[in-house]
Amino acid sequence: MSKTSRRLSVSLTANPALYVPQLPAGGALVGVVRRGLEIGALVRCQDGSYVKVNGDVIELLNPHHVKAALGRVRPARLQGRAQCATSPPAPSTAPVVTIKRRRYTVPA
Repeated sequence: MSKTSRRLSVSLTANPALYVPQLPAGGALVGVVRRGLEIGALVRCQDGSYVKVNGDVIELLNPHHVKAALGRVRPARLQGRAQCATSPPAPSTAPVVTIKRRRYTVPA
């Protein structure tokens, strides 16, 4: 799979400081970006470009791909209200259980 065909995904709730030993001059941390197995901090530079930083490696990202990935982020995560994935939401009413009858073949 080529590098350009892998889709970017962005997480705004993860800690991007884990991937950035030193922030580039004039950069602002946005979140964590992932493309395939590659992961790093998403940083917006002063000139408006986006870069992925992982340790000392800085990789320039396509701004259209980044904006598309930011558009796919769920609104709850944008506002910091992400729910824990391990706890299911509480049901508002009692669940309905339907028991179906089994069909048996009758010899003729």
